[in-house]
Amino acid sequence: MGYWVDLDNPYITYENEYIETVWWMLKRLYDKGLLYKGYTIQPYSPGQVRDFLRTS
Repeated sequence: MGYWVDLDNPYITYENEYIETVWWMLKRLYDKGLLYKGYTIQPYSPGQVRDFLRTS
């Protein structure tokens, strides 16, 4: 596991340019039929994920 940090050119998620780009990408994915509405239970704790993986 790793991460990328560019302190000289950070992307800030509350800036309009970032938000508009995300909405633009979501619309393109939706128009291509790549997004759908579904319902699943998502784990919210690393401990729960570990326990789930042990039992399955």
